[in-house]
Amino acid sequence: MNTAAFAHFLRHLLFLFVTLKLINGIIMIIMSEDCKRIFDSKEMLPINTLAPRHAIYITIDFITSVTNGLGFMIVISSLIGFVGATYLYKYPLLNFSAGMVFLGASPMEFANGLMLSNMVSSFRTIIRKKMDELFDTSNNIDPERLKQYAVNGDSFSAEVAFDGWNKVYEGSRFNHANVDYMHWNLACCGLTGRQYWITTIPRSCCAQNYQGYKCTLSVAHSKSCLYYYDGFKQCLNTLRIECFCFAILSLFTALDALYLAYLRVRYPTGNYNTDSSDSSEEDEEY
Repeated sequence: MNTAAFAHFLRHLLFLFVTLKLINGIIMIIMSEDCKRIFDSKEMLPINTLAPRHAIYITIDFITSVTNGLGFMIVISSLIGFVGATYLYKYPLLNFSAGMVFLGASPMEFANGLMLSNMVSSFRTIIRKKMDELFDTSNNIDPERLKQYAVNGDSFSAEVAFDGWNKVYEGSRFNHANVDYMHWNLACCGLTGRQYWITTIPRSCCAQNYQGYKCTLSVAHSKSCLYYYDGFKQCLNTLRIECFCFAILSLFTALDALYLAYLRVRYPTGNYNTDSSDSSEEDEEY
């Protein structure tokens, strides 16, 4: 195979790789900031969680900073790769530099993907499990209270306490207050939606300025209380998959850039015949 033609092919391939890596770096920065914005914009941590709240916020900030730094490094490396591929004949060291940076970026992106995987797993315990426990304890029906209503022949579905909760619901007043806090803060209703509640919908499912005595399906918040958590988790999962996929691309980009730099150093005169490095036939300069 003609060495000049092969180098020409590798240059075009490098242009494609560094373009994808440039897009990758920009998307990584934007998505990490978007994930942090989703988490910071709404209070998703249940009050009953035992995990230190400040530690969770510090972890989010740390992961965002690492991801942003990695994204900026990829963007700069991509620009160096563009220049190196364009002026390969004059500056082969640029390709070598870009190749070394991408070679280091590959394991860093993979490690960042692993960190995001661990975060998704941890948040499943810290947030989702605690939300399940909180809402489950507030949505179960107390059988003893239900028996009393059955004996008296009363309609339990219409009996609402002063705090807006049906009197047959289990759970302490503290649990109910926590659910109310999440309802009002997230403008949501129920763990999975307003149909989540077995009997009467809690008063907190409606806006705080709602004047009615009972909250109904027609006026309750339509979003589930898992809406923002699911959006945050999906954002992290997308970023995690991107890190794993583009870690492989970084490796191929590094190998391409390093091999181009090697060819340019080995054949400085522009002769790229595979038969012999000192052939007198001069190929077209790439």
